[in-house]
Amino acid sequence: LLAQEPARTLQKCPRVDRPKKTPWLDAERLARFICAFDEPTATGELRAPTSWRGRRNALLVLTLAGLGLRRTEVAGLTWAMFARTPRGLAISTTVKGGKEITVGVPPTLAAALVAWRDEHPHVIGSIWTRTGKAPAGDLVYEVVKAAAVLAGIPAGEVTPHALRRTLATLASLAGTD
Repeated sequence: LLAQEPARTLQKCPRVDRPKKTPWLDAERLARFICAFDEPTATGELRAPTSWRGRRNALLVLTLAGLGLRRTEVAGLTWAMFARTPRGLAISTTVKGGKEITVGVPPTLAAALVAWRDEHPHVIGSIWTRTGKAPAGDLVYEVVKAAAVLAGIPAGEVTPHALRRTLATLASLAGTD
């Protein structure tokens, strides 16, 4: 009876029923988040974690915050993806859509990665496991959730993708294009 289907003229409906997610962490919350796995000393000061898992989790969180990669991209990192360049350490990897990228690694993260590699020279393959077998992206999500709880940030407010947005937002606020 109608000359045109009325639904074709409608725009996509906004999703107003979803709770708003935190799009990114400010610098203070990011600092708390990155140091979430630090362990208290007898004097009450914090130091880097001493257990293998604690050090791995702290490095994983720092890698997410420092590179802005997606959780599956971080889970799939291998030592072969890293290379030294005249400007420092860089990573070449394939990201969403099959796109090849090369990203410079921030100096603090580069130093932590080199130290981690020096401690585990026998591991070939994934940088996150003792066997070299790549973990699932769920490991990254679980580590982020645990870090959020330890940092006193509600777990639902921090996701691996929120760290990606955090890097982009803080870099933009600092004047990076």
